[in-house]
Amino acid sequence: MKRRTFVSTTVSTLTAMSLAGCANSGGAKKNVEVVTAELQRKNEGETNETVHLVGEVKNVSDDPIDVTVTVTFYKKSQKTNNYSETLEGVKAGETASFDIEAGAIGRTASQIDGYVLELDSNGYTYTTQVTASG
Repeated sequence: MKRRTFVSTTVSTLTAMSLAGCANSGGAKKNVEVVTAELQRKNEGETNETVHLVGEVKNVSDDPIDVTVTVTFYKKSQKTNNYSETLEGVKAGETASFDIEAGAIGRTASQIDGYVLELDSNGYTYTTQVTASG
């Protein structure tokens, strides 16, 4: 990955995460939170370039939980695809990693510029939107 793009994407992601509107479900008790989430590019600039959202979530409850991580990827403010991964049996206080690929290759992957991240666990839902402005 090119250093300038990596730094730009990381800074844009961190800035956007701190400014993005977040929403969560009203009635369910919070039991999971995002520790990290980073849009990563592999084989950048090549015909086989791919984009992944890589991160970690933490169980902040006293019980084991299952967490469904859903990512909707955006290209020029237009929804492209969404993909999910379920993290099963995350113990109390522990973190679990996810790596979700955008399903785009090459030029299409290079145009992915944002995402919506949603966590769903035992009725608790957390959503945040990140748009890279790099």
